[in-house]
Amino acid sequence: PSISGRLIGNIGFFFEPILLTKILLSKNISNTYIAKEYGIYNAYSISLLLFPSFFVSAISNSLLPEISKLHSKKNKNLVKRRIKQAICMSLTVGIICTTFIFFNCEFLLKKIYNTTEGSTYIKVLAPFFILYYLEAPLTSILVGLNKVKKCVFISTSGIFLKLLIMCILALLNFKMYSLIIAEIINIIYVTLLDIISVNYTLKKEIL
Repeated sequence: PSISGRLIGNIGFFFEPILLTKILLSKNISNTYIAKEYGIYNAYSISLLLFPSFFVSAISNSLLPEISKLHSKKNKNLVKRRIKQAICMSLTVGIICTTFIFFNCEFLLKKIYNTTEGSTYIKVLAPFFILYYLEAPLTSILVGLNKVKKCVFISTSGIFLKLLIMCILALLNFKMYSLIIAEIINIIYVTLLDIISVNYTLKKEIL
């Protein structure tokens, strides 16, 4: 699932700038503006928001084999306990990191990249990135519960939804915010579907 998810994600990232550029150019938005703002969004805003994600990756990597082992042994109580622990840890990391970045984004951008450009995008995205930090552990939980196909479906549908919304908003002349709003909707959609899938599996197949 991790390979499939990365492959699907890379396909989405490949089409993202192509579609966005073509639509915005058709709306008489200059190529200079598109290149500059897309570069700021990816190089500064997203990279800073993703910087603490290695904490969550460590949690997810350690969670998968344990959940899988406990699930195979049908140890219901420990499965639920590990899931709660992983979600609480990831949520704590997400809240602390995104809050810190939200209130100090200009300072961090200046220190790391020697610029403050991208701070506006960060302030819009940061509150929703709390949910983003739940995606990796929830995916690991689903894989551990033998729901690989569900993970691939959620990832694939999330990418298509993001591209669709981005195109619609770009046609409505939301400029670069068409991508930002699409990213926010994608994060909410994927996280909620992961949570629903985990709850359904726990209630219907384990309990």
